[in-house]
Amino acid sequence: MRLARLSVALLILGACGNPEKSEAVRLAKVLQQQQTAMNEVNSREPELFAGMKQWSAMVAFLGGSGAGGNPAQRAQRYASNVQNGKDQVALIRGVLENEQLEFARTQTIRTNLVESLTRREAYLSEVGRNLERSARDFPRLGLFSYPQSIAELNQQLETYSPPTEVVSEALQNLRMQYDITDQDLAN
Repeated sequence: MRLARLSVALLILGACGNPEKSEAVRLAKVLQQQQTAMNEVNSREPELFAGMKQWSAMVAFLGGSGAGGNPAQRAQRYASNVQNGKDQVALIRGVLENEQLEFARTQTIRTNLVESLTRREAYLSEVGRNLERSARDFPRLGLFSYPQSIAELNQQLETYSPPTEVVSEALQNLRMQYDITDQDLAN
């Protein structure tokens, strides 16, 4: 009788643990697929932001004419590049949000990652809006003037820090919590 109860208990525990690990492996595979796209965005962004920071500081110091070239076109080009990065982050976030998860731990990992990506999207959106306003306002100003949005952009760029590898970190977290092996991810 004790053996039968022990067998039932082990069967119940096994049934509870396996679906959760399967869900974790499924989420880990999704993260692994999105990791390449995220790494591309992460690798391009610091250089883009360094260029924007240098350009916007020069505009603030010398005015629109001192920044070289057409400042409205330059602002629009930067805005377009920022929008491309934001769109990539949004796609990755969307893929993660569409994953159907039942278990609390996997939901928490996904929720934390989605919140991080959402904050990043919001920051990129605000930077992009200031660049778009600058592009729109430059033609209306004198040679040595610059739009207020450049001052706001400079403040934003002062607080910029390169993106962290949030997708890689979430993947590592899943692998550690659920003891997910390379073989699990290959199947």
